[in-house]
Amino acid sequence: MGNAVQANLLAAWRRTPPPTTAPHNVACSDIIALNQVFLALRDGLAGFRSKAAGAQPVRKDLRKGDVRQSLADIGSAATLMGYEPTVMAGTGVKPTVEWYAQAVEKGFLATA
Repeated sequence: MGNAVQANLLAAWRRTPPPTTAPHNVACSDIIALNQVFLALRDGLAGFRSKAAGAQPVRKDLRKGDVRQSLADIGSAATLMGYEPTVMAGTGVKPTVEWYAQAVEKGFLATA
């Protein structure tokens, strides 16, 4: 979430309009597997909901087009806006989960 905020601020602070309105990747320029995302989310949520600690992923057969690992090309955001990731995927999940959990506890967000 921190990288997305940073990229939006960089875009807002531009003195001249960008030469393109195409979307730009603002990831962390690091490979992360879906299983790693699941584990980070589960571990982060376990601090707020103890039953989350035992959660296991539901595995199904791969479908055509499924992405097992992702590595976003952040080149255009770097070139056009000076974007450089400051939060890596492994470290960014915990503060994001904490923010959402606190927002739910304070009644700012509803739970399903």
